[in-house]
Amino acid sequence: MRFRSSWYNHTERVLIVIALILVGIWSTQQLNWLDLMAELLNFWQWGKGFFANVVSSLHVLLFPSVLGVAAATIAIHAFPSSPPVWVRVAVSSIVALLGLRYLTWRLFITLNFSDFWNGSLSLLFLAIDIAGFVVCVASLCHMSFITNRSPQADRLSKAVIAGTYCPWVDVWIPTYNEPVELLRRTIIGCQAMDYANKRVYLLDDKRRPAMRSLAEELGCVYICRPDNRHAKAGNLNHAMKQTQGELIVSFDADFIPTREFLTRTVGFFQDPQVALVQTPQTFYNGDPIKHNLGLGGILTNDQDLFFRLVQSGRDTFNCVICCGSSFIMRRHAVEKVGGIPTETLCEDLLTSVKLQAAKYKVLYLNEALSAGASAENIGGYIDQRIRWGQGTLQTLFCSLNPLTMPGLNLVQRCFYLIGILGWLLTGLQIFSLFVPLGFLVLGLMPLKAQMNELLFFWLPYYLINLTVFAWLNGSKRSSLWADVYANITCFPLALMTVKTLINPFGKGFKVTPKGVDARGVAVNWQVAYPLIFTLGLYVIALAVHLFGLQWEGKPASPGFSIFWGIYNACVLAIAIQVAIDVPQEVLSLSFPHQLACQLILGDRIIDGNTVEISQKRAKIQLDSFPTNYPSDTISHIDIPFLELKTLALISLPNRTDKNGTKIEIEFVSLTLEQERRLIEFLFCRPGQWQETPVSEFKSFWALITSVFRLYPLAETQRVNSNAITTSIKS
Repeated sequence: MRFRSSWYNHTERVLIVIALILVGIWSTQQLNWLDLMAELLNFWQWGKGFFANVVSSLHVLLFPSVLGVAAATIAIHAFPSSPPVWVRVAVSSIVALLGLRYLTWRLFITLNFSDFWNGSLSLLFLAIDIAGFVVCVASLCHMSFITNRSPQADRLSKAVIAGTYCPWVDVWIPTYNEPVELLRRTIIGCQAMDYANKRVYLLDDKRRPAMRSLAEELGCVYICRPDNRHAKAGNLNHAMKQTQGELIVSFDADFIPTREFLTRTVGFFQDPQVALVQTPQTFYNGDPIKHNLGLGGILTNDQDLFFRLVQSGRDTFNCVICCGSSFIMRRHAVEKVGGIPTETLCEDLLTSVKLQAAKYKVLYLNEALSAGASAENIGGYIDQRIRWGQGTLQTLFCSLNPLTMPGLNLVQRCFYLIGILGWLLTGLQIFSLFVPLGFLVLGLMPLKAQMNELLFFWLPYYLINLTVFAWLNGSKRSSLWADVYANITCFPLALMTVKTLINPFGKGFKVTPKGVDARGVAVNWQVAYPLIFTLGLYVIALAVHLFGLQWEGKPASPGFSIFWGIYNACVLAIAIQVAIDVPQEVLSLSFPHQLACQLILGDRIIDGNTVEISQKRAKIQLDSFPTNYPSDTISHIDIPFLELKTLALISLPNRTDKNGTKIEIEFVSLTLEQERRLIEFLFCRPGQWQETPVSEFKSFWALITSVFRLYPLAETQRVNSNAITTSIKS
């Protein structure tokens, strides 16, 4: 395997390691390490004494802190939306300074070296805070420098629309095990794009006769290969040899483009240095967190922050990451750098690295020009992130390591390093979960602090962080829910990190299941067990302390440790509910649309309006309806706006309210042309995938109520009562 030999078997790297060992031996003879450690300890003691004098008079630090918070507050209210870069940088600097102030306090005042265990835990706890500060600064950098390419797309698309720049485009749809129904609407959506010089290819990596028949029916080109070597990357490289278009667009099997995808993106390639343009991945169904908790109208998708903000920040420094779907690339540029990389599970990430190292431009157009299916259950959600994390960490062990690969500049390397550290530090969340238990159960005190100090140093930093984060990200993500997301994934991701560092290439590619409608409630015990175990420890420990009991020989824990323990217990209770998958439909996804329609019952025509429409059925509000009309009978439905007149099966009992009668019908005999019009209307209209802003107040209230909501249990009861299945709405 090429990537293994490049890391482990090069003679020069062995010689470098030997040289470093010799230098280390020499240095230990030249330096007295005990004296050095003593000097460092003396410096720490001096800083501790100096800072302790400052802390004893907190008012000395109060004025600049209040001034900084006031300045940030004024800036936020003066520029409530789309603030200029200098305002973003100024406010972000205030947050960073408050963070440094907090860390200085943590370093010189709060460390507890009374014994080995307290000292070790105290240093580890400090490391968590430092890691959190690094993540905070990285996020501020991403959100402070934003590139908006929509005006550029407006200008460059004129040549595409006028027909003066229309290179041939190959549209690839790689597939492995997705169902026919899912691929059907993706192919139809790709064929509906407003661009003449395109050809759609179905890249079947499982050699299925049903896929070949689907391609023939819909009129796209079918390509397969004799093996599955290198998984998706191998599939794309095989297609590279079978196609000839100057530009290549790739959509995952569940992603459907809007009609203007090509007219908005092709124009960028008039610049010969542009090699790839990535667009956001928007999702027409909720991720398992908000779906399983029933918070579809309150939380955004887990990936919205990355696609709607982080990528635009990376674009400023030519550090955009290719994300595997909804992107367009120049064939010549990819061929020049050796094709799609096959060394890791994240072929898209390494494609970006290779192109940027070759001095090509990788751009980001932050417009929702396609939509796909988010992971449909918590197991798929975690498997997806395990694959991303493993693929990212594998870059450390291959020839395309972005930290050492020639061609990248220092800023690009820093951005990639931050991404790698994000996966390496996932295990720290587990430690953060267990720190309060060390307080409560063992009497360990890795944090020595008075309540007034916490209110002075930690609380302002935390509150300004929440406020500025919501302001900078344009209400695209609630930071209040960050711990819920982290707790759900921390155990499996920590295990992934350890396994990957021990054996980087030990686990193969695993496709995220897509297009599987869930009809019942299922508990993912693999996710739930460690969360339940940890919550059980908290319940016991908190019960002992809250009822005034003490462990034998152990002092009572301070109030903030009890408060922290209660907070962690509440977050764990929410995370456990997320591990209970509730029903959802993806293949028969319904969207709310009010369109005039007519139901034809024999010689009688009844006017009404649609309420929801999917590819297979519709819910209709009728002005009137015959009493006791039998269900499961065939009628006719006419929706003039869609030019849809077909047979329909009245499949559910009637329900009458003050607005009329609601029924549900199932389309019986759609022609291919009618099916195309329906899919194009449901998925391909320009501008239909609009962002839903997040309300921090609603997010906070949802966080509180979700602790005791027990939505999965209510959903189980609803399903068992044979009620009408709830459709997913966008």
